Amino acid sequence: MPKVSILMASCNGEKYIRQSLDSITNQTFSDFELIVINDASSDKTPDILKEYAEKDSRICFCSNEKNEGLTVSLNIALKRISPDSQLICRMDDDDICMRNRLETQIKYFQQHKDIDVVGSNACIIDDENRIIGQRNVPAEHDKIMAALPRYNPMIHSSVMIKRDVLEKTGGYNEKFRTSQDYELWFRLASIGVRFANIPENLLKYRETRSARRRKSMKYRVNDFKIRKLGYRLLKLPFYKYIWLAFPLLLGCVPMPIYKLLKKADPRGNIKINI
Repeated sequence: MPKVSILMASCNGEKYIRQSLDSITNQTFSDFELIVINDASSDKTPDILKEYAEKDSRICFCSNEKNEGLTVSLNIALKRISPDSQLICRMDDDDICMRNRLETQIKYFQQHKDIDVVGSNACIIDDENRIIGQRNVPAEHDKIMAALPRYNPMIHSSVMIKRDVLEKTGGYNEKFRTSQDYELWFRLASIGVRFANIPENLLKYRETRSARRRKSMKYRVNDFKIRKLGYRLLKLPFYKYIWLAFPLLLGCVPMPIYKLLKKADPRGNIKINI
């Protein structure tokens, strides 16, 4: 089976990063390397990473001198992967992998030679690891492409991608500090890369109150810019540009209306007590 490189970045992730690291080191597929970028953390994250790296030779980490953000940190990690790695996997420092995640995705690639990027569904957890919802994403390439202009149809931390596909695009676009994955999917789609999602939960995706606060108007303006660039790359007809307004509208509406709109989310993103 091919070797896998897992990319992670963490800034002050001490609260959850042990759970994330444990979910990776206990995978049923073991031939991987985990590259973690400590993005200038001021808490105990570097100490935790050092502890895990000393116990498990598959884990290596380096530290940014200043906070660079997720996009830059992922590109730094990308440059450090082993030359014999064929697949690149994403993971966030507060999410949890199912034990068979890597094995399942690798087998999917082996059975579907035409697919270049594969993700999965995810159950949503809160601060206390309670399951509070479900996020479903379209499984087949054509359905993913149909959804792409309307919303992000791939869960970033569930994704595994062929190394040559990611490298030939130059990695993540450092112009965008947030939604860097959404921008990448547009670029990959524009050159004919094929996507899929495995219709099962291979990830526990953490949704917290602080995550909700990060969905600021600045974040939504960034999302608007990414969609606009993506629509041009895909040469979409002008009438589909109406979807550009959706992220901005979400940032403007009162919270009760926001919750109603989120209930209509086609990904089935149902949240409780957040």
